[in-house]
Amino acid sequence: MNDADVNSILIQDDGGVIIGGGFTEVNSSPVEYLVKLNADGSIDSSFQANGKVNNEVFVISESSNNRILVGG
Repeated sequence: MNDADVNSILIQDDGGVIIGGGFTEVNSSPVEYLVKLNADGSIDSSFQANGKVNNEVFVISESSNNRILVGG
């Protein structure tokens, strides 16, 4: 990860971890402020945000219908 902060972490039932923050790179791969990591730390390429996250993420939450909500 580059030198920007991780501001929020959401651990999911499948062992994956969604992280949000001010970063634009994880494991030398370009990402934009929000990424899901598999249990082994690799990027889960199946995770897609509906819409573009175009700035730093400060909060991540999961709703009762399994939607991921982010705020920044």
